[in-house]
Amino acid sequence: MGSDKSEFFNSKFISSATRRVNPSWLRVKFFALIMVPVLVLSITFITIFYYQQKRINDAVALGRMNSQLSSMRDLIAFNIEEALSDLNFAHRLLAYTYSQKLPKQVAEKALTIFAQSKSGYDQIRLLSSDGKETIRINNHDNKIESVSADKLQDKSSRDYFKIIAKMPEGYVYISPLEYNMEFGAIEYPLKLVIRLATKIENSGDTNSPILVLNYLGNRMLDNAQRIIQSGKDRGIIFSIVNSKGDFLRSCTYNQYTGKLTHQTVTNNNFASDMPEIWKKIVNQDSGMLDTDIGTFCFLSIDPEAIDPSDLPYKTANIDNELTNKNDLYLILFRQKSYSNEATIELMKKLATFGLPALAILSILAWLYSSSLTQKLVLQDHIRKAAITDPLTGLHNRRFGMLMLEHEFARLKRSNDHKFSLFFIDINNLKGVNDNFGHTAGDNLIKTISTTLKDGLRNYDILCRTGGDEFMVALPNTPLVSGKQVLERLRSTVSSTHKGQYEPYGIDFAYGGIEYNPQEHQTEKDMLNQADAAMYEDKTRRKQGRGSEKA
Repeated sequence: MGSDKSEFFNSKFISSATRRVNPSWLRVKFFALIMVPVLVLSITFITIFYYQQKRINDAVALGRMNSQLSSMRDLIAFNIEEALSDLNFAHRLLAYTYSQKLPKQVAEKALTIFAQSKSGYDQIRLLSSDGKETIRINNHDNKIESVSADKLQDKSSRDYFKIIAKMPEGYVYISPLEYNMEFGAIEYPLKLVIRLATKIENSGDTNSPILVLNYLGNRMLDNAQRIIQSGKDRGIIFSIVNSKGDFLRSCTYNQYTGKLTHQTVTNNNFASDMPEIWKKIVNQDSGMLDTDIGTFCFLSIDPEAIDPSDLPYKTANIDNELTNKNDLYLILFRQKSYSNEATIELMKKLATFGLPALAILSILAWLYSSSLTQKLVLQDHIRKAAITDPLTGLHNRRFGMLMLEHEFARLKRSNDHKFSLFFIDINNLKGVNDNFGHTAGDNLIKTISTTLKDGLRNYDILCRTGGDEFMVALPNTPLVSGKQVLERLRSTVSSTHKGQYEPYGIDFAYGGIEYNPQEHQTEKDMLNQADAAMYEDKTRRKQGRGSEKA
């Protein structure tokens, strides 16, 4: 690549885009182009700006809502999988006590210790095959206690027991998320629980006893709720609804406190309040509904569909009159008024500063030129970041390969075949890093990069290809001349750092190849040969066979 042919790939040319911006000239051009009726221009601009901002704000908000729902679903699924793992552990624990014919007190003690190590369970109970509690461990405000025999209850009338009793061994039952009930009534303060149950195999009984874990859904929902709270979106209402349409939780983000404010929902029903919207939600796994009052984003979670492959369980989907659909619906609602709020606030500010036509046009011209300048600066920054190594400021490997590809194409079109390609590898960089610190290693790379750059022509190609490796391409240079250049640079590097990193001598190994049209069909052929030559030189130096190249 000659100096007159390297301009396209020159970083100075790339950065020149910002220097060619002349704000004053842009303002003059803008004034010349907008000499049209002020009213028409103002209405057109405001209309386009309003709808563009509204579209951007809506798209960002909806994208964030969908992302939040997906994160909550993943978190809830993870919590249920974790609970299934705990159920497996407790099952194995009890199965062992039964297989060893240990007394009931041992099993009770084992479950108590288990409950103390796992604070996410409200109750852990062991039921006989006829539904009577034989062991129950309660968790009251993180106080774990075993219930005495006279306070154990009969759960044979509960729907969940009737379902579990019909399950074969090796299956696990996962209940819907629901409010916990004690003695036939909803327990207060409200507790949302998911029951996980399985039969204890090899218990020695004719009918297997049943292990039931009451997983505290409040904690799981609190964790999911924090995802919404972190978004700080005004006008967002977050609800969790069961398959019957009953609200299990509903809250709104409070912009003043930065927290979600809970609403009382025990007597409310989504299906009754908004039947048409509910019909659309229950017929889809996930989606978005845009209505007159706002936008609903939703997705469903079926706890029974969670079946981790690493557990010896299958979820029970028993087809009988007692089973209910277990789906939970996570719903985010963004009110229409808040959807337009940000855009409307901005438009009010613009309207407040209504000025005569000349003043308005002057402000618009200034804004236009500033916006254009900012855009070009940003484009130049992105372009530089894409082609520049952040440590040394040299071209990175990606751009170096592009430059080499461009140069190789030029060589194939021309009769000028004087072109040399070299790979450089810094010697003893690892020793410097290990003994003087990585900051010293980085400084060494930067100073060697500066030495290489200063010692090459402005149209030579220099890029950092890896941690301690560089590529040097010398257009219009035969291999012999290229080696002289590299030896001169190596000598400069060695003398510059002499004694600086004792006992490590600082220089570099290099290897090069000269372009041969018969031998090198692609630039990769040259890259491979130059790389091999560099490693050969590095090996010779390590083996003490001299530093001179043939």
